[in-house]
Amino acid sequence: MWIRSRKAGALVGASLLVILSGCVQSVGLDPTPVSRNDGQPVKQQNFAEFTDVPIPGESKMDMDRTVVFGAPQGWIGRLSIQSSTHAARIFDFFKQRMPDYGWQEIASVRAATSFMTYGRDDRVMTIQIQPGTPLNLDKALVDMTVSPKGGSPVPQPVAQPASMPTAFNQPAVMMEPEASLPPK
Repeated sequence: MWIRSRKAGALVGASLLVILSGCVQSVGLDPTPVSRNDGQPVKQQNFAEFTDVPIPGESKMDMDRTVVFGAPQGWIGRLSIQSSTHAARIFDFFKQRMPDYGWQEIASVRAATSFMTYGRDDRVMTIQIQPGTPLNLDKALVDMTVSPKGGSPVPQPVAQPASMPTAFNQPAVMMEPEASLPPK
């Protein structure tokens, strides 16, 4: 009896192994195109839409981390790319090419994770460059974050008439120490 149940267990185990190993293999499927409410396919983002920034060769856009709004020449948001080039070479690439696109360097820090800041017209860009995984340091992860330039003048408060008291034009009131208060 024990031998029969042992054979049945081995047969069930082997069957499960064959079934599960079939699930592990990947299947090459093309992604299903996403469509809008009107049935038209959504245009896939590509680097050709970013005409005002240099893009390192052999880079791929990380669609999960990219969030961009606006027109091609005035976009804001985060463009996230994965490059097959070492982070130090990516830093040099941006240092050399950003001025060609009208960006002026504000600051840069070359480090394990490098940061570069540029200004152009009414926008500011921060570029963060991180090395790839510990197993593949020849790659780089790049986040290019663009925002509207701050620094607009701070609105001045409207002057109040002299007859209207405010907290700033009242005489200071001195508080008596607790010891000088009458007992309760």
